[in-house]
Amino acid sequence: MLQSYVINIDGAFVGAAVRLDVGYRFIPIDYRLEDLRGSLWPTLADLQRSAKQMFRTDRSTSSRGPSGSLGEGDSTGLRSSGALFAAIHHVVSAHNPRAVETQ
Repeated sequence: MLQSYVINIDGAFVGAAVRLDVGYRFIPIDYRLEDLRGSLWPTLADLQRSAKQMFRTDRSTSSRGPSGSLGEGDSTGLRSSGALFAAIHHVVSAHNPRAVETQ
């Protein structure tokens, strides 16, 4: 079974990292990190460092609201936990089809 890790920045839950054989795949739930969606990182620390830099840079330089391209979200730009679960489920099933049983 693949393992996932919560990514928090400054106390905000911004996404999850899924551990694969080749590194960590990032699944954001915050619109500010959408450009990192699906990116692969050699270490969890590398992923966290890049996400933190992007999150803090966007927060300090942008006055825009959540991206409309996500199709869902609230006034904070966060996607629902259901959307995060679906994204993690997709990554897990793509890399290990037997790890995810259909119901």
